[in-house]
Amino acid sequence: MRKLVSLLTMLMLFSTIAFNQDRNVTGSVKDESGAPVPGASIKIKGTKTGVAADNLGQFRILAKA
Repeated sequence: MRKLVSLLTMLMLFSTIAFNQDRNVTGSVKDESGAPVPGASIKIKGTKTGVAADNLGQFRILAKA
């Protein structure tokens, strides 16, 4: 019984850790005509985390899952 409880506890711990990992979000910023917008600011709503788009309007930002 003690081994079963320990096993279940470990499985719950590992599943919690797996779901709390950050994610890489990538994308591109374009204007109405479809041209890239270099240097555009991208910010995660409700946080202070932000990045700027590169010369091709592309960005990558690390966000909570």
